[in-house]
Amino acid sequence: KPVDVAVVVTIGTLLPTSATCPMSAMLQEDAAEAVRRVCARETEIAVDMDWDTPWSADRLSPDLRERFGW
Repeated sequence: KPVDVAVVVTIGTLLPTSATCPMSAMLQEDAAEAVRRVCARETEIAVDMDWDTPWSADRLSPDLRERFGW
């Protein structure tokens, strides 16, 4: 008897620290791979970049701000 497997799409959005981030493709691939490791094989994963939202150090945790001296 055939078994239908539903494909689940997981979408994540990254916010780059620079509008010209040269690492964006690598960040997307790394994020997708990290999610893929904990999802079923059938899961389709899409990671988008949000180029419209400005990034600021306010988005960092207090620990990271202290680590970077901000």
